[in-house]
Amino acid sequence: MEINRKQAVLEAARKSLSLFGYKGTTMDQVARMAGVSKGSIYSFFASKEELFDEIMQETISEMQLALQEAADTDQSVFESLHRVLFRVLEFREQHELLAKLYNEMKEVGTPAAREAVVRIEDQILFFVERQIQYAIDTGKMKPCDPKVTAFLFLKFYVGLVYEWGQRNTPLDNESISHLFQFYFGKGLAPVQPV
Repeated sequence: MEINRKQAVLEAARKSLSLFGYKGTTMDQVARMAGVSKGSIYSFFASKEELFDEIMQETISEMQLALQEAADTDQSVFESLHRVLFRVLEFREQHELLAKLYNEMKEVGTPAAREAVVRIEDQILFFVERQIQYAIDTGKMKPCDPKVTAFLFLKFYVGLVYEWGQRNTPLDNESISHLFQFYFGKGLAPVQPV
C-alpha cells in the first residue's frame, strides 16, 4: 500500500511538473492529483526539492538507457556518435518533463529548472566523453580532449537542430549526419597509411 501511494505521488508530481514546470508545481497540487493527503507526501519526501530530485534521478536513468541503446559498436565511431547525439535531442524533445524544464529555464530562469537542465547535460556530456575516449583508446579517433570534443559535438547538434531550424528550413537526420561526418569525422578520423 505504501509503495502504491509513493508511486502515485511520483506519477502525479511528474505529470504536474510536465504541465506546469517546477515553479508552477505545488505540493497541494501533487496531493490532489495523486489522490492523497499532503501529509502523505511528506511521509515519503521531506520537501518539493527532494521529490523533484527523485524524479530527475529517474529521468536521468531513463535517458542513460536510451543513450546506451543508441550507441552502436558495429557502426563507425562517428555514425554511432551521431545516433547518440540525435537520440539525445529526440529524448529531450519527446520527454514532456524535460521539454517543460528547458522551456522554463529559458523563459523564466527558475534556478531549480536550470540546475536540472545542467544535471541532464552533464550526464549527456559524460556519456559522449566516454564514447570519445573509447574511440581514442581503440585508435578509431585521433587523440583529442574528450571533454572539449563532447561539448563541441553536443553544441553542434543543438545548434543545427534547434537554432538552425528557427531561421532556416530544418535539416533532416541524414543531412545532420552528413554534416557531422564532414566537419568532425574527417578531421578527427585517424590517418590511414597510404
